[in-house]
Formats: sequence, C-alpha cells, structure tokens
Amino acid sequence: MARQSSQSTARRCQTITNGEPRVYATLSTRLTMDLHTPNAWIPHFCEALGQPQWAAHLHHLTPFSDPEGKHIPASCCFRTLYAALEALRQQGLLAIPLIPAQAPLPRVELEDISVRFSRFEESIFVYFLLKLPEQPQHYDAWNAIASPLHTALMQRLGDAFHVDFHVRIKVEQYSEFLCLQSLTPLFSTDTAFSNEAFTQHTQGNGYRRYTRIRYAASTSTQRTLANENGSHFVRELQSIITLQAPIEPDGQQEASQRSHFYNMLHSEVVFFYRARRLENAMQPTYNTIDFLNDLLDKLQSQWVRIRSLFAITPKFSLVNRSQTSHLFFYILEVNAQATALRNKIQTELEKEQGPMLERYERLHFNAAAGTPDEQRYLHYINGEVLKCHTAYSEKMNRLDRSVNRVSGSIQQLREDFDANTNIILQLLMFLLSVVVVVWGLVVLLVDKGMGVVPISANLPMLVLISLAALILILGVYGLIAKLYVNRSAYVLERRVHDAVKSCLRSPPECTAEERNLDARITTIVNDFVKGKIAKPPKWLARLARLKAAKQDRKTPAYQSLITQVFEISSLILPAVSLGKLCPNKARHHMQQVIDTVEQKLK
Repeated sequence: MARQSSQSTARRCQTITNGEPRVYATLSTRLTMDLHTPNAWIPHFCEALGQPQWAAHLHHLTPFSDPEGKHIPASCCFRTLYAALEALRQQGLLAIPLIPAQAPLPRVELEDISVRFSRFEESIFVYFLLKLPEQPQHYDAWNAIASPLHTALMQRLGDAFHVDFHVRIKVEQYSEFLCLQSLTPLFSTDTAFSNEAFTQHTQGNGYRRYTRIRYAASTSTQRTLANENGSHFVRELQSIITLQAPIEPDGQQEASQRSHFYNMLHSEVVFFYRARRLENAMQPTYNTIDFLNDLLDKLQSQWVRIRSLFAITPKFSLVNRSQTSHLFFYILEVNAQATALRNKIQTELEKEQGPMLERYERLHFNAAAGTPDEQRYLHYINGEVLKCHTAYSEKMNRLDRSVNRVSGSIQQLREDFDANTNIILQLLMFLLSVVVVVWGLVVLLVDKGMGVVPISANLPMLVLISLAALILILGVYGLIAKLYVNRSAYVLERRVHDAVKSCLRSPPECTAEERNLDARITTIVNDFVKGKIAKPPKWLARLARLKAAKQDRKTPAYQSLITQVFEISSLILPAVSLGKLCPNKARHHMQQVIDTVEQKLK
C-alpha cells in the first residue's frame, strides 16, 4: 500500500513538471460560496471554474458529513472539495487550457488545483497552478505580462474568486496598504532575476523563495483601492519562487497528505486575510482611539490658557453663581468621561488580544513541518501584517500617557482650588466670628440700656420671635442654596443637558427626535461656531438680554468660550462612549469648535 501511494505521488509529480524547464505560476484566491448547503458545494465549485460538466464525473461523491459536530461547515466543505479535486486529478481532467495565446499574453494552461480552508474565518481558499509555454528572459519581461495576465485570469474565473489580500500598515498622516502578490511566478532557474533586489531569501522544501516589498503597480493599486478611500499609497509583497524539485500535489488523504508547498502558500494568504478581518473588527475601536487622542491633544494645547484663567477669575461669587466652579465642573466631567472611555478601549483591546494570539499561533503550528527559513519568513509576514494593530497599540500607550498628564494637571488644579476654597472659608468664618462678637456686644449694650425685665413676662414672645427668626433664616438659606449653590452644579445648557440624557436612554425609550442625536449635536456645534445662543422663554427674554449684557461686561470672552468648549466636550464624550456618535464625526465637531475658539481669540 505504501509503495502504491509512493508511485502514485511520483506519477503526479511527473505529470506536473515532466522534467521540462517550463515556468509556472500560482494564483491564490478565496472562494465565496454558501457553506450551509452541502449538496450545492460540488456543482457550485464546478460552475465557478467554468466547467459544469465536471459535476457529472463526481456524481459518486457525497458531501462530507459530521454527525458528531466536530467540524465546522467550512471544514466539511474543504474535505468535500478536496476529494472532488483528487478524483478529477486521477481522471486527468484538471489539465485544461485557460487563456488562449493572444498578444501580449501567452497561452496559459491549468495544471493543478488545491483547496484549503481557514477555521476562524470559515472561508475556503483555492490555489491554481498555471503552466506557461516558456520562461521570461528577465524579470521585466515577467512584469510586462503579469498585470494583463492577472486581469485575464480573473475574467476567466469569474466573480466567485477573490484575489485582493491587503492590510493597512500606515495609520498616521497618510494611510498605506500592503497587498499580497496573488500571482506568483515559479521559475526553473534564477537567472531571470539575478540582478533584482530581492532582500528576503527563504529556503523551503524543494524550492527557494525571493521576496521584497515595493510600491505596487497600477493594476494592483487600483485593485486594493477599490475597497478603500483616501489613500493613494499601496505597497506589494512581491515573491519569486525557483523550483528545486517537482511540486508535490495533494495526496488522497486530506488529513496526512496535504502538499507542503500549498500549505505554505495558504499560510501566507491567511496571514493577510486574518489581519484584514481583525482590522475590520477593530476599526470602531481604532477610530475611538484616534478621536480621544485628538481630543486630549486639543485640551492639552489649551491647558495653559485654562490654568491662567483660574488665576484671574474670582474664587467665590454668591450673586453670579461662581463661574470658576462652572469651569471646574466641566473639567472634572471631561476628565472622568475621558478616563471612562480610555478604560473601555483598553478592555476591548485586551479582550481581542488573547484570541488574536491564538489565531496566529495556529498558523505557525500548521507550518511547523517547514524549514527554519520558512518559519522565519512566516514570522516576518506576521510582523508586517500586524503593523496596523501594533501602531494602534502604540497609540493606546500614548493615550494612556495623555490621560495621565491631563489627570495630573487637573489634580494639581483641584488641589489649588481646594486650597483657595479653604482660605475663603477661613476668611468667612473669621468674618462670621467678628459679626457674632459685635452682635453680642450690641445685645449686651441694649440689654443694659433697657434695664432688668422679668423674663417670665416676655418668655412666650421671645420664643415665638426666635422660632420665626429661625424659620426665616432657614428659608432664606434654602432659597439661596436653591438659586445659587445647587444651581452651580446644574451648569449645562438645556439642549446639551437633554442630549446627554438621550445618550443614557435605550433606543426604545427615546422619541424620534431624541434618536436623531447626531443631528442635535451637529446643530449645537453649528450654533457655537456661528455664535448663536439658545432662545429663552418669552417672559424671560428681557431678563436674559439684561443678564447677557451684564455678563459680557464682567466675564472675559475667553472664559465663556473655554466654558462652552468643555460643555460641548462633556456632551460628545458620552455620545462616543455609548456608541451614539461616530468617532470620525466627533473629531470633525471638535475640530470645528477648536478652530472657532482660535479664530475668536486672535
């Protein structure tokens, strides 16, 4: 049995290479299909390849079933297609012409097909081995036919096969992407590119890989940017493989006879595909990191002005409800919201970290049979495709440092504010003690002037007067607390206050107007940019105008502007934290606010 299997493998290798100095190419693709309809797997696969007649040769095959539930649908589909390809390979049906010779393209024939799957993404991948009539004399000759050949192959295969594998590697001022060269040439000698700068050399089992990263050609760039916006920079991981031994195809047993060559191609592709899926899943978190970093940068750039404002504003104002306490309330609220959002981001990153390491460890484990060079190459690919995640991890570290700096500055400000408050309270207590002493002297003098009066005759009257005075004092104290002291904590503008309450409600509890929170925040920001204020009720219109005029005379313009900046920030932060506002739109709103402040303070 072992001898028969060995002879079968040798016969297949002989069929593929036949000892002739040809050039081959591999095309890596991802196949889209419905994994929940097993009976349609083989017919769909044959139709996707443009060979529906193959299904008639595979009528004896039944879809792989797993009654025990150990295999996911993608695994069952892979095993079904693996057996189908083995049957087609044994019948010699895979060797078919794909593209006729038409300048500048040579004749391209299909030599072999292999199939793999990814467990975590539940996707099917198909790898084509293509045969060309002759080897290009130099690497530029291959480049001249690579792009049109790729286009022709995709037109021939159809929309069911996808070849775009790219990840984001630059996330700062300019976005850049790294795409995988899905069409890879396989040469019989290395003379065609001996003068090219391929910096990465990998010695594999029966082949040698030469790799480099360059800015992609126009067709690869257009293919990558078809699903991306705002970037014009695409790099490409380019590879050339020289065959040192015949390519061994897949064997009959999918569990133990999978081709190592196709396994390495699959590992490379899945690294890209898995990293892209991770980036898409984490993109909302990445956008939130960008928003919070941007917000904290803007607050830190204004901190000197905020700190200076505390030095010149009155620390105690009973009649004007203490504008300093208003500003301090906003600062504490923004700092608390920023810290809460930072903690939420950190939790989401840590929650994804463990599964991410497990998914990539599985890829390295699957390729453990490779050479040390192949292992180093996979680690190199792993580092390249995770540059986006690494960059945002560094952004998260910078965010932690920014939050700590802001918290430290606010803590220092809080200590100064408490010290000033203690001094004011001591002064008030000193004044109160002076008043009590003076009042006692006055009472003593009055009592001596009026003479001695029997206390029994005036006791009921004195008790009534004392109770009335106590009630009056408590009533005045409650009124002052209601109008000024308690009011100082209710500092948000009415519209902002209502918008924050809308953030805290669940969608079924919100009215139609409250659900449109994005439009309400946009209106508030636009009113701030245009210098508008909320209209008071008609019966308070005159009083509001008088108060605004008085406030303009007493309150500097920058104090009002900074207070409004914190007010809007205290609205936007919970809206982003609770998922009611897009982080990118929040960044746009904050940029409008800061630009308006800078323009008005020039």
